[in-house]
Parts: sequence; C-alpha cells; structure tokens
Amino acid sequence: MTQQWNSANAARPATPATRTTAPSDETQAHLRAAGRRGAPHALVGAALAHYWRLVANTTVSEREAVLRALRADIATGHTTARAYVAMALGEPDFALARAATRAYVGGWPASVERRAQVLDEVIDWIVRGLALDRAALCCALLDCADATCVEKLARVRNRLDTAEADRIFATYHDDVHADVATFLEEWRALRH
Repeated sequence: MTQQWNSANAARPATPATRTTAPSDETQAHLRAAGRRGAPHALVGAALAHYWRLVANTTVSEREAVLRALRADIATGHTTARAYVAMALGEPDFALARAATRAYVGGWPASVERRAQVLDEVIDWIVRGLALDRAALCCALLDCADATCVEKLARVRNRLDTAEADRIFATYHDDVHADVATFLEEWRALRH
C-alpha cells in the first residue's frame, strides 16, 4: 500500500508554491488587523505569531520598514496604535522593540484614562515577562520622561534581572530628564 501511494504521488506533478505577497506584507496585514478599532484581542496573538515568523526570516532593517509602514497606516487611519503591540512584544532587537513600544505609548492622541491603560499594559508585559526584550520596554517608558511612567516603573524595577538593568543603565547618560536621572540614581543605589 505504501508503494502504491508513493507511486501515485510520484506521477502527480508538483504544484509550485506561489506566494502573492511578501512575508512582510502578510505580517503587515495582520498587524493592521490587530490594531483596528474593536478588533478582538485574539488578533494580537495571530499578529504576534506572524511577526515571529517574520523575525526569523528578515533583517532588522527590513523590520524597520514594517515599523515605518505601520506609522503610515496609523497616520492615514487604516489602523490604530494597537497595531504596534505584536511588534513591541515579539521584536528581539532592542532599538526596534523600544521604538515600537514608544510609538504605542506616546505616538497618538489619547485621553488620560486611555494613556493610563496603555501604561498599565506595558507594565504588565514587563512584570509577566511577555516581551522578548523587557529592557527595551522599560527604556521606552523612560523615554516618555514623565513622572507617571517613572512612578510605574519604580514599582516593578526589581523584577528585572541584572543584565536587563545593566542594559537600561547603559542606555542613559547625563543628558536625561531630571525624573529619569533620579529614577536611575535611586535604582543604582538599591542594587548596591
């Protein structure tokens, strides 16, 4: 029976796999769908799975193009900043994960309540270890340089490991906002 099956398949011509869209286009569509108003949360998971496949097969510069395309999609109203979520969670490159998170947190007009909700989401991702690069998410929040972000991070900074903390410290130098400088000084003191 196996021999019959094999010979039957051998006689069948191979169907060439054709792709009508590039992997980044397909991922872009999933990111956009996850960001649409009223989109179910399950679409974020699907977008994240597509994004991880994209990460495995692309360079950082190719994924930077995806981020630029998302910005354009958001600017033209094709999706919302929620489209950045899968990128913020699934990106292994520090600078790109930081940029996606920063865009999600502060790249759009929002009410005070919505901004607080977004900050709480990012803090939750850090606490639960959902992001591939938690240090990048912390830096994105520190980049906002506002007291609310710093206060929220102060509550969870001890959840980060030494390597993550060291990456955060290495990112900031003397030219930071006063709230961020104070936060980093206090954190360094707590570590010693």
